[in-house]
Amino acid sequence: MSDYLKILEGGDNTFDARSALKSSKIDLKSNVRPQPISLSCGTDWNGMPNCIFGQGDYSAITGVGKSKKSFFKSAMMAIYQGMRDDTIFPMWKSHRDPSKLIIDIDTEQSDFHAQRAFRRVRELAGWEDENYHCFALRKHTPQERMQIVEEIVGAYGSRIGLMCIDGYADLIMDTNDNRESMELVQKLMRWTDEYQFHITGILHTNPSGDKMRGHLGSDVSRKASTVIKLTADNDYRAYSKVQHVLARDESIDDFWLKIERGLPVFTSNDPEMDSL
Repeated sequence: MSDYLKILEGGDNTFDARSALKSSKIDLKSNVRPQPISLSCGTDWNGMPNCIFGQGDYSAITGVGKSKKSFFKSAMMAIYQGMRDDTIFPMWKSHRDPSKLIIDIDTEQSDFHAQRAFRRVRELAGWEDENYHCFALRKHTPQERMQIVEEIVGAYGSRIGLMCIDGYADLIMDTNDNRESMELVQKLMRWTDEYQFHITGILHTNPSGDKMRGHLGSDVSRKASTVIKLTADNDYRAYSKVQHVLARDESIDDFWLKIERGLPVFTSNDPEMDSL
């Protein structure tokens, strides 16, 4: 049984509530510094970078199957790494400390296809970053995958700048299990808060609706700082619409993701306009 579930059932009495209470108190007379930004897009109403991925938070990328979620994830990782060509995704900006690590985890593809996706990040960025580390976990069970991710977080900790998990659902047995879902979300919040990095991850929507899958989807969306949804165009297969459906800060305008020569690029035009 996990430590978190032991606490839920009263089986772990090591938690010091008095110390936690003192450290949790917010002093309204002092100024709490805003969280550092990992990735921004444009500016907010105050002219400051509009935070999309913030340190100390987690986010989700969602959509039905084959809506190009993984392509969008590759773009976000490449932007954070530092794109040599900033015209591919204009307005998007990395705020990365170059010494920070980028952790890219794939849970569902074969080693061959996972490597192809990881190489896409390097190709988009335009350079090879020795701090970009990739892991393919398809062959492992959900429990083993969770243990491996915990090992990564424990080993690298505050050295991490951005982590991507593709996908969240593969870290648990059942997305409709409330306890498993709650435990995963609690870990996402604890890891990002303790080590001050950002985690983004992919989670499918239900085939018949807009909501993310199962109890896990509900729990992830309630606590996430950002949820970005992709919707494939039925007539123009190279295009997917990108929507910032949930945002703790300001939302960004919808745009289109287009696949050109196997790589994702930004376009503000819809497919019909681009085809003229």
